[in-house]
Amino acid sequence: EMLIFITVLLVFLLGYGICTIALIFTQEQLRAAPITDTLEFVVLIPSLQMFGELFLETLVEGRADNTSSNVYEQNEFQASLTVWLLAAYLLIGNVLILNLLIAIFGHIYEVVAENSTIEWKNEMFLLCQEYSDKPVLPPPFSIFETLYLFFNELCCKHSDDKELSSAMLERLRIFESYCASTFRQEKEAQKSLEENIKILAEHADEEMEKINDMINVVDYLRQDLEPQDKKKKGVKKKKLLAAAAAPTSASVSPLPSTKKTIQPSADSTVSNA
Repeated sequence: EMLIFITVLLVFLLGYGICTIALIFTQEQLRAAPITDTLEFVVLIPSLQMFGELFLETLVEGRADNTSSNVYEQNEFQASLTVWLLAAYLLIGNVLILNLLIAIFGHIYEVVAENSTIEWKNEMFLLCQEYSDKPVLPPPFSIFETLYLFFNELCCKHSDDKELSSAMLERLRIFESYCASTFRQEKEAQKSLEENIKILAEHADEEMEKINDMINVVDYLRQDLEPQDKKKKGVKKKKLLAAAAAPTSASVSPLPSTKKTIQPSADSTVSNA
């Protein structure tokens, strides 16, 4: 990542430097000037301008000084374009290139943080192996142990087939099971968010299908109960009409009885007369 960043920075820096000397100097001045001055304007000045040293006295004030020996043969368009090019270079260099560097370091930190456990275990293994291979005696007495090991390898014959003990096999089995369980836990922890969303979407579709089925059943039952409700409402209306008609007939019926009582009283008065 740093090699890519340095490559991008050099391309950007050299492009600005070459454009600057092309606008400031003429071909005769570039041919007459030494190579060190050219490299100064191409590499050194753009690098220092990125850190805040703008060299405006070299780019701007030297043009106005007619008595100076470093008079730049420029027209007004080239002079103004040099300043605008410097402004664009500073803007891009201080904003984009700096943010690119921050992003690269952030990516490197994430990669190192992910592999930190593996790197620590590797370094610990190398350290243990180094201490196991070191001689017990300090130098210069370690020469005796080295000679002993050398003659031991020459004189003694070691069998190639080395059988492991039962305790070592049990340790290897425990270590293998531990590594397998750790690997499974890491795989489960590395499930992406998209997979979880897909699982939730499938469960949501199943629940929506169940809800739709329940709605259809409720609609079917409602359609079956509507005729019965209509019949019950008709019966209630008939009962209400009958109950409303019954009091009117009861209030009209006593009137003829009053007339009958009045007629005998009139006949009795005539007979008496």
